[in-house]
Amino acid sequence: MSRPGACSTHGTHTSSTAAGTLYGVASAAQIVAVQVLSCTGSASDRMLLDGMHWVLEHALVQSPRRPSVISMSLGGQTRSKSIDEMVRTLLDFGILVVAAAGNDSFDACTGSPAAAAEALTIGAVGLTEPILVDGNLVDGPEPPTFDAKADFSDDGSCVNLFAPGVEILAAVPSAHSRHYTSIMSGTSMAAPMAAGVALTVRGLYPEFSPDDVTRAMYCMAVPGIITGLSSHTTNYMIQGGSQLLESANMELMSTQRSNILASNTAVPRDATQCFRPGVMTALPVDATDPAASHHASHASHTLQP
Repeated sequence: MSRPGACSTHGTHTSSTAAGTLYGVASAAQIVAVQVLSCTGSASDRMLLDGMHWVLEHALVQSPRRPSVISMSLGGQTRSKSIDEMVRTLLDFGILVVAAAGNDSFDACTGSPAAAAEALTIGAVGLTEPILVDGNLVDGPEPPTFDAKADFSDDGSCVNLFAPGVEILAAVPSAHSRHYTSIMSGTSMAAPMAAGVALTVRGLYPEFSPDDVTRAMYCMAVPGIITGLSSHTTNYMIQGGSQLLESANMELMSTQRSNILASNTAVPRDATQCFRPGVMTALPVDATDPAASHHASHASHTLQP
């Protein structure tokens, strides 16, 4: 706020959602701000790459190394090989990349970093009330309220998980008060929600690799409850908070560590598989079935902010 003129409130709002003291999902995490966009919200690929390189260098010099997550509430509508490769590099060095799917109601696979195969791409959902005509539900039987894809959210096979992204309350910067808030909507709001869950998992299991964290988040997600998705979009609603601390869920998450089954099975453990305690094979579920087990996952592994 010491800079002349006004800048965007976007970064503070997203940071507050991920790890803010009052509104953050993982309020004990340490926030490291990295501005790559101008105050009007634009940047070149070079600026974004510089910021991603800075994140990597900053993480590598920490002693001891801390489990890290990069939350990217930004994105473009074109593919960039350099950005996609940088996402892969961050993952290789143990930094999980979480990014927004995009706000164009389009296919997230068309832009970087959303379509990078090693990142976790997050779409946005909102709470919707069913439409009644003469006391009857227009769209058939639904609960009193239900989770629906936000009309602005990108979807498609490059979106891994969905998180709340409509009318999210979080902090915004002010030179005069520590208590300014604003309500914002966007996949920019959904991505830090998911990043906060990832930070929580990494805090509970610091030894986890990024793929282990992703597997745990898939295992905890609720399948088949989001309406309005295209048929080629994975239907998984993120879960977090106190639910993660339930004993059954703690056991489930701990089983997702990469090397647990290494000596017992030849089944590859990629980031889109979920393993139950005591079971030596991956257990996929039908994400379109609302009654399916929560303990599963299949989807393309991707990113976009």
